Amino acid sequence: MTFRYGVYGLSIEADAPIDGALPAEFANPDIRVRMQSMPPFAAGDALFDDENVTIFRQGGAYAFHYRDGTRFLIDGSTVWSTWPSSSTAEDTATYLLGPVLAFVLRRRGTLALHASAVAMDGRAVAIAAAPGGGKSTTAAAFAERGVPIITEDVLPIAWRDGDPWALSGYPRIRLWPETVAARYGTDDALPLLTPTWTKRYLDVRSHFQRDPLPLGAIVVLRERVNGTPRVAPLAGHEAAMQLVANSSMALYLDPDMRVAELDRIGALVERVPLFAAWPSDDLARVGELCDSIAAVTSAA
Repeated sequence: MTFRYGVYGLSIEADAPIDGALPAEFANPDIRVRMQSMPPFAAGDALFDDENVTIFRQGGAYAFHYRDGTRFLIDGSTVWSTWPSSSTAEDTATYLLGPVLAFVLRRRGTLALHASAVAMDGRAVAIAAAPGGGKSTTAAAFAERGVPIITEDVLPIAWRDGDPWALSGYPRIRLWPETVAARYGTDDALPLLTPTWTKRYLDVRSHFQRDPLPLGAIVVLRERVNGTPRVAPLAGHEAAMQLVANSSMALYLDPDMRVAELDRIGALVERVPLFAAWPSDDLARVGELCDSIAAVTSAA
């Protein structure tokens, strides 16, 4: 039995359900996912290593070894995955729909930002930030207002006739328990992302923007401030450096890919207005940040 999904502009055929992804119809898949199946892989030197994951490279294949025992192998257009009895298929889907597919996108030459994106006035507005920087919280605040969500955490950008377009992800916004408690009253007000993790998610299927939209503006979240949130334009070298800092999975690009990334970032800076935003350290004021973002981007 096969399951077909559309995520980040990719047509994905899987041999088991992928929790959170939306079904899609297509003739031929871009990517095939094999769940609880892994061919032999002789790991070479570690390409990357931190407290959460080690990434190995062997020829043209890449292996992700997570500390909880979840494993992925990316070999051409096939993604293999396995997980231990202490983990779940939902855990694996969370990794897959986050860093693993972001890595696949980058290896295919697609620029992707660490960003959420919302749909306003027929255009996409990206909200970029480092992990923990508030992009998911801001996207959730927009969703509460009925603003359609395009993607959360991973924003792939496709070029059409010389213009950048935002590609959709999947209809969930992942939130930390403390954010859930601050926004919704208790830390268990939203469903768990997986049975074994503490993170929760906001379901946005009722107002999810599935079709691509032209990228109308990029807002980069900066450090939180005590008081009123504010937004200001970014331009030139500073704008380019902010996009470089917020590109997804950039550490794993080959030198030629890094050059191509810089070219695309330069093109983005030329075509798309960029803004810096300083959220308030008071989560109750995130609505004010949304108002400021909507005001400056609609006028851009």
